[in-house]
Amino acid sequence: ILEGALGLPFFAEGKSGTAWLIGPTGGYLAGFLLAAFLCGLIAERKKERSIKTAIPAFIVAQFTIYLFGLPWLAQFVGWDAVLSKGFYPFIPGLIVKSTIAGLVVPTAWKQLKKIES
Repeated sequence: ILEGALGLPFFAEGKSGTAWLIGPTGGYLAGFLLAAFLCGLIAERKKERSIKTAIPAFIVAQFTIYLFGLPWLAQFVGWDAVLSKGFYPFIPGLIVKSTIAGLVVPTAWKQLKKIES
């Protein structure tokens, strides 16, 4: 986030600059920080090593992004439009990404364990 704010093209569509931090996407970017922290906690507790715990854990981490992003976005689009503009269109991707990660990560851990043995 800092690098994007400093001008490197790290935001959506290769954008950069501080305007992205104070604009409609700013809350989502803040949410990414906490979501990354949560994923770290999940990994420390080894909850990403089982499909049964990984998928829900990744969904919770993604919802954290929306927890910050939606109230921030509402300041730009209004509370009546915030879900239709900043959440509903992204539910399929949220489910797909969490499911793929929840399947791939535990499988990768199992393969790594075989290699180490």
